[in-house]
Amino acid sequence: MRVLLVEYDRTLVSLIANSLAKAGLGVDAVGNVADAEASLRTMNYAAIVLEPDLPDTDGLDLLNQMRRRRDQTPVLILSARGGLTDRVAGLNKGAADYMVKPFSTDELIARLQALLRRSPGPGSPTLTLGNVSLKTDIRQAEVDGKVLALQARAVDVL
Repeated sequence: MRVLLVEYDRTLVSLIANSLAKAGLGVDAVGNVADAEASLRTMNYAAIVLEPDLPDTDGLDLLNQMRRRRDQTPVLILSARGGLTDRVAGLNKGAADYMVKPFSTDELIARLQALLRRSPGPGSPTLTLGNVSLKTDIRQAEVDGKVLALQARAVDVL
């Protein structure tokens, strides 16, 4: 299972990514909303760990956009914003859980695993870039919605 980590602090990224990897989770890490949006366009994630205080825009805007397009990927907010109004706002905008920094990596892993158990999981394992998509579960490639007749090696390369 892959998790998208949206965090700008490189030290925290390294700590969290290493901890999640030891727990058996794959991690893609990005440091801003623009890169997170690009990652979400190309990959289905089992969960997202989101820092709302990002350099380019508020991470809660990303969460709003996800929920407007009916993306139900579970989001765990990990923030230094620990006030009651901040926690309530994050949960009301669609987060599945909220943790306040500083935090225990053991607790983060436990909460993330609990979210993954409750989640139906990501949708179709489809990778998309521009007008090209690859359905990894059935090994089928499409361009502009038209199925390509590819040999197995070509699908592997794609």
